[in-house]
Formats: sequence, structure tokens, C-alpha cells
Amino acid sequence: MKHRKGISPLVAVVMLIAFTLLVAGILGAMVTQFTQQQRASIQYCTGAKALILSGVYQTANSDLTLNIHNFGDVDLSFTVLLTAINGTVSKVAGDVLVPEQDIVQFTFGTDLAQVQEVTIQSQECPGVQDLIRGDTVKVI
Repeated sequence: MKHRKGISPLVAVVMLIAFTLLVAGILGAMVTQFTQQQRASIQYCTGAKALILSGVYQTANSDLTLNIHNFGDVDLSFTVLLTAINGTVSKVAGDVLVPEQDIVQFTFGTDLAQVQEVTIQSQECPGVQDLIRGDTVKVI
């Protein structure tokens, strides 16, 4: 009868401990990197603030112009969303870049009679947003 030899229990324990430490080191590095990225994002967004100053609708060409004020201390890009009277939400083509401490006009075509709300949402800082109701838009 042949006797098979395996690794000794001491070597097996040492290998298991080494493997466990390796996995723990990799996971620790990943968690550290993730938390640093989240912290940097939160610090960036701390001073982010924006407001829709006004909306003006031109009936001649069905264009709605928003005056967007970024009164924060970071540059922001905004997505514009339209909420229709029936509750559907659609994204306006194109994004709006508003430098810090600046006011930018953004014009797009729409049927104001179908619009309940117009919302701007920052792409960099999800909590930075504002909206204007369709019935408060100045019509010319």
C-alpha cells in the first residue's frame, strides 16, 4: 500500500493566513480609494449652488429661455428636464455649463402649454437643482 504525502498542517495554516492577509489587503485598498473619492466629491459639492432666475417663452418660435445663476464656488453642468402635464419627464437635448458666479441663458424649443415644470439638475453634484413651474414663465 502506497502512502501519499500531503503538505504538513503547519504549512497549510501559514498558507491560509497569508491568503487571508492578501485578500484583506486588497479589500482594504479598494475601500480606502472609494472613501477618498467620495470625500473629494462631497468637498467639491459643498459650495455648489444654483438657481433658475427666470424663464421667458417666445410664442413666435416656441423657444423657452432659462436664466440660470450659478452662485456657488464651482463650475457646474446642468441637465434640463421637462415634466409634462400628464406627468411624463423628458430630457432636453444638450447640457448647460455654468461657470461659478455666472449667469447663463439656455434656450430650447418646447410647447409651453404642455409643460408643468422645468427642472435643472447638476451632473457633478446631484443635490444641486432648481425648478420653475410652467405657469410662472413669462410669455412674449
